[in-house]
Amino acid sequence: MDKLGTLSIFIQVAEAGSFVAAGHRLGLSGSAVGKAIARLEDEMGVRLFNRSTRSMALTEDGSFFLDTCRRIQSEFETAQAQLSRSHATPRGQLRVSLPLAGMLLMPTISDFMRAYPLINLDLDFTDRLVDVIEEGFDAVIRTGDVKDTRLMSRKLVPAPDSCFAGISRGSWAAGGAGGPAWAPLPSSPLRQFRPPRTLATRS
Repeated sequence: MDKLGTLSIFIQVAEAGSFVAAGHRLGLSGSAVGKAIARLEDEMGVRLFNRSTRSMALTEDGSFFLDTCRRIQSEFETAQAQLSRSHATPRGQLRVSLPLAGMLLMPTISDFMRAYPLINLDLDFTDRLVDVIEEGFDAVIRTGDVKDTRLMSRKLVPAPDSCFAGISRGSWAAGGAGGPAWAPLPSSPLRQFRPPRTLATRS
């Protein structure tokens, strides 16, 4: 059993006053709870409870350990909640290459920046065909077909001509470790564009 789980069992036993009552709270048998406490006492090298056939009570060491366990559990839950909020909010740098005509997207890009203030947009406007991976772009929008086999693509807007947009999978992932969470544009980013577009991601 993991350490945090064992500490939780100890807290429940201290609060419930018996192995059976703690087991009911945790969905475990009284025997399983008792064995977990016995292993914990062996590991700590101290007796945490004074037990008799009729009752059980915390020892002095047990009372000290209970306060410590509650503090550990509270700090863990606080950190867990903070990390969850952090990953739920899109943040980080997004490097995007757009064609010169992409200047038409500025109103929508401004909407995006207002909706996601923690995302730092690094925009590169050029008509040259960039190397998504080698140049470190997270997203690329271009007309034409996707010829790079390392990329996955998705057409964004149907139209007579072909166009693609690319997202570097290595840099952006939904809640991925070490990277920001993906954030969609608040409205269709290509609504002003007539050519169809394809979304490309790095394999």
